[in-house]
Amino acid sequence: MARQFWPGEDPIGKRVRLYYDKDPQHWLSTIGVAGDVRYHGREFEPVAQVFVPCQQNPYGSHPYAQSPYVSLVVRTAADPTNLIRAVQTKIWAGDKDQPISRIQTMEQALSQSVANRRVYVLLLSVFAAMALLMAASGLYGLVSYGVARRTQEIGIRVALGATVAQVLALVIRQSMVLTSIGIAIGIAGSLAVTKVISGLLYGITATDVSTFTATAVLFAAVALVATFIPARRAATIDPTVAFRSE
Repeated sequence: MARQFWPGEDPIGKRVRLYYDKDPQHWLSTIGVAGDVRYHGREFEPVAQVFVPCQQNPYGSHPYAQSPYVSLVVRTAADPTNLIRAVQTKIWAGDKDQPISRIQTMEQALSQSVANRRVYVLLLSVFAAMALLMAASGLYGLVSYGVARRTQEIGIRVALGATVAQVLALVIRQSMVLTSIGIAIGIAGSLAVTKVISGLLYGITATDVSTFTATAVLFAAVALVATFIPARRAATIDPTVAFRSE
């Protein structure tokens, strides 16, 4: 509120009128500035707020005043659930008719505030895992099939004097070049569409480097395994058998 209404000024002493009350006697004077508070959840930005002490609220008797609900927060080093009865007893000692509702720990309050978002993230994670598994399976099948199709070529190279290490290095290098191109295209496409899910993320950005790096390393490892296994099998069989392979 201080940044919105008095940017660059000292807010102390500024006066505020609430509820369209034109009586200057009911205007409030700013005596301090509190930190930003996210009343409606962690995903919502803080908004302008006025904190009015209950005993000094000049609008308490107005018919259009807000309901006088008060949130009491108790900090403890022990298990908070063990202090519920003690807190209730302390409140009722001051007002035996005071109703008390919605008793919960801070962990429960935070959990409820992100419950819907947690469901969305869980579903998104499941679909992402399925997509990752399908992509890895498809990549493995495609690369291994491509290498297996080169069995005759590998047999000819071995017959002409190429060593197993030389054949593996050649096939792996060529396969990883194609894989790297595919990974680069995939990352570029992901960066273009990550804005769609940016609103569902908390604690990381939609272009999180570690996530993209881990995904790229995973696909590179899958391609490496898919290349190495059939290439080594083809390079170690008898060249005459490789010549007859289709």
